[in-house]
Amino acid sequence: MKHPFNLEKFYSFLSTQAIVLSGHQQDQFRMYQELLKTWSVKQNLVSRTDVFHLVERHFLPSAHLSFSLPAIINGKLIDIGTGAGFPGVVLKILRPELSLTLIDSSRKKILFLEEVCEQLKLDCPIICQRVEEYEPPESEKYIIVISRAVANLDLLWRLSEHLIKFGGSLYALKGGDSLREIDDLQDHRLKVEIISPAEEWLKVSNYLVHKYIIKLGK
Repeated sequence: MKHPFNLEKFYSFLSTQAIVLSGHQQDQFRMYQELLKTWSVKQNLVSRTDVFHLVERHFLPSAHLSFSLPAIINGKLIDIGTGAGFPGVVLKILRPELSLTLIDSSRKKILFLEEVCEQLKLDCPIICQRVEEYEPPESEKYIIVISRAVANLDLLWRLSEHLIKFGGSLYALKGGDSLREIDDLQDHRLKVEIISPAEEWLKVSNYLVHKYIIKLGK
């Protein structure tokens, strides 16, 4: 069996991308990994196969999103349909200065996220609600919405558009045939940017091949 992509390899690779983790951040990733493994025994947070590949299949793509976001973000972010915390928790560990909210409609996943944020000491508001039913006031809307998208881009935009401030963006982690979904966005008249992993990211893991970040904005 192929040896899984482990945390030490993850830390080492990030350092080559000018992302140097403190000892505290490394400890947070270890704790997060252990909580995911423990909770996944009794709850289906991630698939049984993915439990053995958490770093490569979940931490690394989420880190790529963090790397692809603007260096300075003047405003709040929200991770919609965050599930077990991807990409939001990884982003918050890597960039603790960000004002990030997590939202999911699954109570069991919210309970897990509350445990994660408590154990990792993450200052991260958590909302248990369907995204389309969450209506923040205009002053509380988000400059960036992020999602590890399972829905198609058209649906994802329609679900999240009301959360985005004027001038804000949606960043969706997509894979497979997601580029075909861009044609369905024409009616929204959006600015579309496709962010592919750079060569050094692809060299460290084949899992990132055909994985994209689709940035949408008005």
